[in-house]
Amino acid sequence: MENEFRAICYKNRHSPLPVFLVLFSVVCFAFAMFFDFGRLIDVITPDGMQIGFFPAGSMVTQNVEKQLLSTVQSCNAIAWIAAIVLPSICFRQDSESAAQRMAIAHGQKKWVFELASYFSETVFLQIWYFALNVVLVVFLGAFQQQFLSTAYLCQAVILWIQSALVLQGFFSLNRFVGMAFCSELALASFGFVEVVVGLVISASCKINPSIFSKIILRATPMPHWLALGACNHQWGAVLSYAVFTIVIAEVGILLLVERREMK
Repeated sequence: MENEFRAICYKNRHSPLPVFLVLFSVVCFAFAMFFDFGRLIDVITPDGMQIGFFPAGSMVTQNVEKQLLSTVQSCNAIAWIAAIVLPSICFRQDSESAAQRMAIAHGQKKWVFELASYFSETVFLQIWYFALNVVLVVFLGAFQQQFLSTAYLCQAVILWIQSALVLQGFFSLNRFVGMAFCSELALASFGFVEVVVGLVISASCKINPSIFSKIILRATPMPHWLALGACNHQWGAVLSYAVFTIVIAEVGILLLVERREMK
C-alpha cells in the first residue's frame, strides 16, 4: 500500500488541488478575520448553550481568549467547502486516469487503491486545515498579545482536534456518496444539502425537537461546528459522529469497489 499511497500523493500534488487549497485558505482567513458584519448565527439552545459563528471578534464576551478562539472557529462557516471540492477533484482524476485500471488488471487489489486514495486525500485535507488553524491562532494571539498564553494554545488545540474530526467525517461521507452514484454532482449536492439542513435545524432550536430534528443534530456536521464556534467542547457528540461516519462510509466504499467492475 505504501507505493500506491506515494503514487497517489504525487498525482494529487501535480493536480489543481494544491492551488485550490492555497487560494481557499486566503478566502477562509479573510472571512474569519475581516468579515466584520456581526454574528452570522447566535442562538441559545433550549439547554442554555450558546452556538453560532462569530467572525472578526464579533462574539460578545468579556473573555478575550474565548473571543479569539471563536474567531478562529468561525472559518468553519465556509471551510466545509474544501471537504466537497477536494474529493470532487480527486474523483475526476481517478475517473480520467487509466493507471489504476491497468494495475488492477495486472493483479493489484482494488481495496488497496481505495485505502491509499482515502489516506492521501485525508493527508491533504487535514494538513490544509491544520495550517489554516495555526495561522489564525498565531496571528490572532500575537495581535492580542495572548500568543504565549498556555491556556489559549491548549484550548485552540482542543477545538482544532474536534473540528478536524467533524471535517473528516463530513469528507468521508461525501466520498461515499460520490462513489455510490459515480457522480461529482451527487457528491456536491449531498454535501451542500447536508450542511444547509443541519444549519437550519440548529438555528431553529426547539424545546422538544422531533425525532427527525434529533437525528439531524447528531448526524450532520453543522450542529457540531456551531457548538464549537462558541467554544463549547463536544467530545462525546463529535467522536460518535466522526467514528460512525468514517467507518460506515469507508466500509461502504470498500464493498462498492470490490463488487464494481472496472471499465
